[in-house]
Amino acid sequence: MRKTISIEETLYHQLSDEGLLSEYSSFSQLVNEALNRRLNEYRAERYRAEIDAMRQDPMVLDDISEIEEAFAMSDWEHDAL
Repeated sequence: MRKTISIEETLYHQLSDEGLLSEYSSFSQLVNEALNRRLNEYRAERYRAEIDAMRQDPMVLDDISEIEEAFAMSDWEHDAL
């Protein structure tokens, strides 16, 4: 897919001065990698937020307690070995 983007001239010069542009076969490759990284960061942030919300959800905490109780004897038997 082709998309046209605009970036600040100073940013482009900074990328060039630092040698980042020469590490990629094209500017598109650099943009693709940067966007993929940002997408992965976003997904990880969202996942952490969902886990944090679950840690405070009374229904989830009740489920965890029930599971721990159900396997308490099994855990005790395993630890005794």
